[in-house]
Amino acid sequence: MIDPTVHIVGEGIHKDIQYPGKGPLPTFKKDTKAIFHFRTYVNDGHRTLLDDSRSWDEPFELVLGHEFQLTAWEQAVRSMRPGERAIFTCSAEKSIGYTKLSKTLRDIQKQKKDKDAVIRKSCCGSQTTGYDDLDKITGKQLIFEIDMLSIQQPGEYKKEVWTMSEKERYNLVSDLRQQGQFHLLVHRLS
Repeated sequence: MIDPTVHIVGEGIHKDIQYPGKGPLPTFKKDTKAIFHFRTYVNDGHRTLLDDSRSWDEPFELVLGHEFQLTAWEQAVRSMRPGERAIFTCSAEKSIGYTKLSKTLRDIQKQKKDKDAVIRKSCCGSQTTGYDDLDKITGKQLIFEIDMLSIQQPGEYKKEVWTMSEKERYNLVSDLRQQGQFHLLVHRLS
């Protein structure tokens, strides 16, 4: 008998549902925002923990449809419901991009904790990240445990500038200019 909790999400991505979540599978249009916690393990026989977003300030937010550097996550998220917990075992090929993502997230957390923290920048083709555990995962399968907290459709949240179209950015600048002029006028009259 086939286990209904085990799925193939895409080539090189195996999904094992731990908790099914609620409701039907959402529609994932461009600009859908997925908010989730994650744990990342190396598939090394010991499940060595690399990252746990619960130890950071806030859950991860992924806006779909913007060529995210870790395509495995975008594929994984598109297979989930709100409240679902699943474990995704990803081939080394599908895990490409995690090293850079993890370094970026760790650097952000480091700077939030210590404004004077020194962040190592790679240069001259350097293959090191400044994090020994990340430097050792190239070519290895990774396991992503994802807890989907919520899924927000476009229009249900305020877009960040980087996700806006050129027309949306133009309109935002125009709106901000009008607001600034209004505040200046109010200030002069008071």
